[in-house]
Amino acid sequence: MKIYKDGKEISTVEKELEKMLEIKIRAENTYNNLIHIINTSKDEMNRQAARMILIAVGRILGHPDEEIEQDIKEAYGVE
Repeated sequence: MKIYKDGKEISTVEKELEKMLEIKIRAENTYNNLIHIINTSKDEMNRQAARMILIAVGRILGHPDEEIEQDIKEAYGVE
């Protein structure tokens, strides 16, 4: 099967790289949305759930644990 972009054939590798980039962008957006939930939610259970998911997504994205913990502290308003 041939794949075209802007009228030109693209390779399967290029297609897969585009998919990976899109997934990474979505994961980064999810990470930022979770920080927002921690920052704004009034329900502590929601905040704790968002915190646990944030740690998992951050690790999948390759963020160092120290950076993730710093983001959590900032979201909670602790410096």
